Amino acid sequence: MSYEYAADITVIGDVADIASRIAGRIPPPPKSDLIKSLSASRLETMTGILESMPVDHHPRYTNSLDFLLQLNAHLNEQHNIVVDTGSHALWVSLFLRLRHRQRYVVSSRLGTMGFSLPAAIAVQLADPAKKTIAICGDGGFAMVGMELSTAVQNRLPVVIIVINNGVLQNVMAQQVVPFGTTLQNPDFVAFAKAFGAEGEVVDGETDVVGVLERALAHREGPFLIDVKVSPALLAPLNKWEVA
Repeated sequence: MSYEYAADITVIGDVADIASRIAGRIPPPPKSDLIKSLSASRLETMTGILESMPVDHHPRYTNSLDFLLQLNAHLNEQHNIVVDTGSHALWVSLFLRLRHRQRYVVSSRLGTMGFSLPAAIAVQLADPAKKTIAICGDGGFAMVGMELSTAVQNRLPVVIIVINNGVLQNVMAQQVVPFGTTLQNPDFVAFAKAFGAEGEVVDGETDVVGVLERALAHREGPFLIDVKVSPALLAPLNKWEVA
């Protein structure tokens, strides 16, 4: 069924029926303080990273951390989150705070660039009472940006956050000599508007709160946020990676 993973058991059938039957066989989680301990340790680690990061204001760029902290304050139980594959996912895994049991959809270890926009469309269609937020990098979005047409045609109020640093940062990190990792990006907001969507740019001088309020307001159609980030900005290592 997959080139990525060899299946021990292959099950073919209706997904809803298969999922419900498997769910009925999963035992309840054991009572343990381990989860609370790990959560406290994670919060302590993240607090340390926040306190140690230098404050560098640049008019052309915003900081991924600053933007995510602003986004955290606007998330609630009416939002579903879809995250693409890329260096932006490191920032999201470190600093996005989900306090309302929101659905959080990723391609996990499949590492599928370009996953988030098509997935966000699917999630929005499956759960129309809530707003779906897709967080992706510029490389991943550029692969599937034309799917904005589908979102516009179906009047889907998805929010697409493009962390735009102009490079394929994860690919670059795996190369001895960087090659083919610099991106010549279009104007993503103009691109979105060409399909009939709305959008705004976030840089070092933007009122981020105002942009988020407009993006998350009730609307019939997608809204794209082009978050300009320096290509030199790297996600901090956590204490386990440092060790």
